[in-house]
Amino acid sequence: DEANQTFRIVVTNDGGVYYSDVSRNPGEADRSWVFAGNGYNSTQFYGADKKPGAMEFVGGSQDNGTYRSPGAEESSSASAYVRQIGGDGFRAVWHYSDPDRIIGSSQYNGFRRTTDGGATWTTGTTGLEDIGEDNAPFVSWLANSKKSPNVLYAVGRQGVWRSPDFGGSWELKPIGSGWAFNNLSRVTVSEADPTIIWAGSGMTSASRLHFSDDGGDTFTAVNNYSGAPLGNITNIATHPTQRRTAYAIFSFSDGPKILRTMDAGDTWEDISGFGNGAESSNGFPDVPVFSLLVLPHEINTIWAGTEIGLVESTDNGETWALRDDFINTAIWDMKAVDDQVVLGTHGRGIWTVTLEGMTWPTELVTSLSDDLESSALQISNYPNPVSVGTTIKYNIPTVVNASLEIFTNTGQLIEKRELVNLKPGPGELLWLRDPIVHSTGVYLLRLNTDTGSVVSRMILK
Repeated sequence: DEANQTFRIVVTNDGGVYYSDVSRNPGEADRSWVFAGNGYNSTQFYGADKKPGAMEFVGGSQDNGTYRSPGAEESSSASAYVRQIGGDGFRAVWHYSDPDRIIGSSQYNGFRRTTDGGATWTTGTTGLEDIGEDNAPFVSWLANSKKSPNVLYAVGRQGVWRSPDFGGSWELKPIGSGWAFNNLSRVTVSEADPTIIWAGSGMTSASRLHFSDDGGDTFTAVNNYSGAPLGNITNIATHPTQRRTAYAIFSFSDGPKILRTMDAGDTWEDISGFGNGAESSNGFPDVPVFSLLVLPHEINTIWAGTEIGLVESTDNGETWALRDDFINTAIWDMKAVDDQVVLGTHGRGIWTVTLEGMTWPTELVTSLSDDLESSALQISNYPNPVSVGTTIKYNIPTVVNASLEIFTNTGQLIEKRELVNLKPGPGELLWLRDPIVHSTGVYLLRLNTDTGSVVSRMILK
């Protein structure tokens, strides 16, 4: 209005679109700005998750905190998300078996949690020493398994932090040689076995990736890739059925983007086709990669979340192509939940796709062998549930040395027995419960051999 010398300001930023009041000094007064961004789907999410059994979502967004879709409402592109946590928003986890529990994050391990579906939020950092700019990554990282939803993992200057009670308390699992903390330090829980944890920040002489097969109690530095010089990773991903398989993800130009190990880090192969060259030999684009998901019901199909969209392999990494049925945007996070894949994009909001035939997670009660040689390896127990004692039965395909391990559902190793020179075929041993030590709950039995491992579930009542 030239006569009155009044005007309005329209602003676009990483929080969306806003417009001010109309005045000579628009936008100066408190509450003089109105959010007009609903439906634009332009939020930059670093992480996202889904409420089990419902079309409700939570995610952490750049500079704009953690948002949750309205409760008891099927979310859509027009849903008015509710802000739950301030600061920068990063990884978020929705508890798979207790939907009233959610945890979100802000910068430098600033975790907050709810146990009442978002009505109230409290600190999620009790016992966590690695917080603040000098001790924690700016992009706070949370990891857990839908198969063992109580247990969370985070990273800091001292190593890996584990929470057995969904952020209620934390305990340090220090890592010594090869632990080089920086803003790209990551931790990931195996999709196949929640007692297997990967952590690290890169592949250099000073920075190594680390592997744990005891729920994070101890870590071992794995070998670096020798085919090309590398540096910091952008993520670590795992396989839904193969315990010793993992993927190290990079974003360097003219170099490998996805390395795969199938032997817990002893050896690595570049499945993105770069090798020492500047161009991929199998169709993978030369762009940053942020996330990766092996589809649980079609394990030859691998999705890579890149800077330009969803890149897919349908032949276990032999060839790749950019999918043309999804938007070209950065995909920072991908999770399989129920029959859907949840994609947290950095610029176009949260997306999901329903995949026929997929159900995730599945019960951790069957063989989790890594190769055909150990396919006859079996373990079970009867009676189950257990009150006083149980007979643990196993089957061994060849003469091997083995070990039997028993874990709590939080990943704590409570007992280990060495079994030497086992003969091929079935065997059994008696296990007696100590009611003082072994409380009621779910436990994992794991039989480790030279040719593979299997896991089953034992319930104490």
